[in-house]
Amino acid sequence: MDAQTRSLTDPRFAQFKQTVDDGIAERGLSAIVDMQPQVETLLRSGAIAARLGAELRDVLADGERALWWEHWNRGSLWSRHGLLLLAGPGWSLHLSRYFSSSSGIFTLSQYACIGVAAGAMTLSTYATGESFRNAYFEREQSVRLNRQIELDAGRAAAMSAGDAAFKVDVQRPTIVALLLSESAADLQWRFDPDTLRADSCISARLSDSELICIGRTMAAIGAQQAPEVLLELSRHPRHFVRWSAIQHLAKVDRRIALDRLHEALDDEHDDIRAAATRSLAALQPAL
Repeated sequence: MDAQTRSLTDPRFAQFKQTVDDGIAERGLSAIVDMQPQVETLLRSGAIAARLGAELRDVLADGERALWWEHWNRGSLWSRHGLLLLAGPGWSLHLSRYFSSSSGIFTLSQYACIGVAAGAMTLSTYATGESFRNAYFEREQSVRLNRQIELDAGRAAAMSAGDAAFKVDVQRPTIVALLLSESAADLQWRFDPDTLRADSCISARLSDSELICIGRTMAAIGAQQAPEVLLELSRHPRHFVRWSAIQHLAKVDRRIALDRLHEALDDEHDDIRAAATRSLAALQPAL
């Protein structure tokens, strides 16, 4: 029995899933931000504690599942966001553990509700400026503190994707429930907690990062299929995947890479056009 099936044996989880599914079907992914009351109801219902209690009883009754519990306890089965409890079209609900620490400041790439199941946290939200464009990393961008929300057990807060950033502070180990939509923005930015200025950015979609890694690896090992794969990736919908592919294509087939650089002068993304112009200018003496 998978994690979701186990959760849905409890009518409290089943009702929660139905509510979220209906909301997204009616209003799209942004409906997640309207689910704060439902998240708080679930947190206070005892359903999460009952779910984990049932899991523990099953483990104690079945020695073969002891290894599963050991891995869960050590964190090995926690995904990128935590232990999956429920999922539906375009959304998922995870249980995650935060230890005594302060996170960096990150933009939110999804619509989200974050609720405390045990412990407490301070959730700080930050506003981006009017000129903020998620798909263009610009180091001169900065954020400003919007508000701080104190969350203890049973409370939740909602956040929107794309135009806000957040930071989490916990003073003791805290268990949180994360209701997340699919990625709704291309990039996730990181801002320096001291200066509040842009520090770095990564792809908001794990699949994009995996594609970049595959292309880089194929180029590094000189795989026979590398030129074909990288050429295909150089036309990927996400601009940073395209540019990474063009860069690595130059390492395995200079002629094809030059052709793509010339095509990239007309790319739809400003950053790609500018990078292609700089690259061709730098290569000109060697041509």
